[in-house]
Amino acid sequence: MNGSYNLEVRIADVDEADEPVFHTSGRLESNDPLLVLQFPLPPFSIEFAKQGEYRLQLLIDGEIMIERRLTVRERGGESRQAHGIAGG
Repeated sequence: MNGSYNLEVRIADVDEADEPVFHTSGRLESNDPLLVLQFPLPPFSIEFAKQGEYRLQLLIDGEIMIERRLTVRERGGESRQAHGIAGG
């Protein structure tokens, strides 16, 4: 990457019919295209409203660069939550 970019991380339902259940964004700047950059995520806890498929997406300047499927299921009375690295 060489320049200044808008970076977004979001988790949305598979159809993107509802608002994302998680969203954060920030600006990345680099003058070295070989530099590995880190983007710290704030602590978070997500309550999923329903079971089903969701998408974890990384966008740069509004374009999806990486997308991974998440399947949310209820397990034995546990709530449907996902915790971030620092959100424990």
